[in-house]
Amino acid sequence: MGKYVRMLFWLLSGYFLAYDLYLWGGLAVTPVVGKQLRERASLDSPIAATYLFLGGQAVDALGKSAQAMDFAARRFASQIADDTSTPLTIVPRFLSAQSAAGALAYYGAPFLLVLSLVLHARRPKRIRSFGQKG
Repeated sequence: MGKYVRMLFWLLSGYFLAYDLYLWGGLAVTPVVGKQLRERASLDSPIAATYLFLGGQAVDALGKSAQAMDFAARRFASQIADDTSTPLTIVPRFLSAQSAAGALAYYGAPFLLVLSLVLHARRPKRIRSFGQKG
């Protein structure tokens, strides 16, 4: 695969990861829902647990907690307002409520990251012979 395809995969995986960390980080710092999600995500979805932990740390460190919380509230308004459902189904409810683009970013970020690493490791390398400078 060409250099530009590898670069595209790196950029897409970075964009998807940044989106997921911001969105799920906003959910992680949301007062009631964030605690329930963090507790259940470690059991239900390791990807969601990773995004919640890393995203919560990232938005807190950048001082963007309020903006990320508002961003997540716009994406998941009815799920955040829902207080009648059982907390056992909170992670599947949020996963199923994602838009198509959100689901693509959710599953695409780890997939493209691994694919980018594999393509980077298998890229064509220059052959060096003895006595020649690079």
